[in-house]
Amino acid sequence: TPPSWAVMASSRSLRRRAPLALVGPALLAGCAVALAPGVAVEGGLSRRGLVASGAAAAAWALLQPKAAANAESVPSREELLKLTVGYERLQYLLDNWEAITLGACRGSVGKAEAQVVATNGVGCDKAPLKVQEYVGYKSINDPLFKAEKLMLRAVPLLPPDADVDTYVDAVNLWAEKAQMSSLNAYTSSWGEANPNGGQTKIDAFLDDAKFDVEESAQVLKKILTYLDLPLSTSPA
Repeated sequence: TPPSWAVMASSRSLRRRAPLALVGPALLAGCAVALAPGVAVEGGLSRRGLVASGAAAAAWALLQPKAAANAESVPSREELLKLTVGYERLQYLLDNWEAITLGACRGSVGKAEAQVVATNGVGCDKAPLKVQEYVGYKSINDPLFKAEKLMLRAVPLLPPDADVDTYVDAVNLWAEKAQMSSLNAYTSSWGEANPNGGQTKIDAFLDDAKFDVEESAQVLKKILTYLDLPLSTSPA
């Protein structure tokens, strides 16, 4: 079903919200603790009381990034290098944006000559969904697929003097920007299917996707620096 413009307009407010992908597991963890039967609780608190305290448990989990990260295995450097590969791919996407987001061409004009629609009706369509392949929203084999989880698992690898809260904020921002770039790319792909849609709608949402990809790359670069990872897999 094509997304409506009204929904998309309100979705832009998501840019200031933490992504559900990061909040959800913590909430579930808190509720799981609250609902677990047979857990001995000091002071004889009833199970009903535990349920009432579920929100508090979830909030505590959100405020304990190191504890949450230690619950899973600390990633190896080889695994973390997927972030470097992902950063390289984002840079490649931005450097070749027009060519990559170009779709099927009509008439006798080839892609090299038709970066924009020609005035005589001959030109090329756009392929906005290509963006999803570079931000980790297309395949589980993408190097940035669920990258925020990998980033959080790497918290124990931060230098002793690192500001963990600032790092986690950067991870949240990465997830938000990657999510928005994917969403705007998807909406752009439906640009002609909606009422009042057309090429201008395709271009507008594709421009928004590019803006989010640019910001995603900037945030990912900061995270690579935090983790002392290279910006390129090529030998120095």
